[in-house]
Amino acid sequence: MSSSARDWYRAVPFNPPGRLAKITVPTLFVPSDSDPALGRTGAELTRRFVTGPYTLHTLTGIGHWIPEEAAHEVASLLRAHLAR
Repeated sequence: MSSSARDWYRAVPFNPPGRLAKITVPTLFVPSDSDPALGRTGAELTRRFVTGPYTLHTLTGIGHWIPEEAAHEVASLLRAHLAR
């Protein structure tokens, strides 16, 4: 994990979700149903923080490292999302 990613996680207690600005740009969130770090409820609740167009696409049978485990499917979802 890069130091910037670690720093983001370290800062979470200082910026609780209620204090963050809503996301206004079109958003694609791609969780998986087998991620040990993020459950279904957490994935579904992210919608509360987005006021722009929002797409939730849950991958089946993929673990936590989604881009590495499902590179082709993620790329396909990203291409479609960015084309919109």
